[in-house]
Amino acid sequence: MAKKSTVFFCKECGFESAKWVGQCPGCKTWNSFTEEPVVKKTPANKVSSRKTETPKYL
Repeated sequence: MAKKSTVFFCKECGFESAKWVGQCPGCKTWNSFTEEPVVKKTPANKVSSRKTETPKYL
């Protein structure tokens, strides 16, 4: 099962962190981080590197 990824954003300045920290390194405010899930975007028209043709025997 895939692990759910989250990222933490500072509500004051928008600083992004992989883990929660008490004080924002960007703007120095305390307890301003909120946890949000990571949204992975997949291309709508994903092209496979594998050809869809069947092999032709010689």
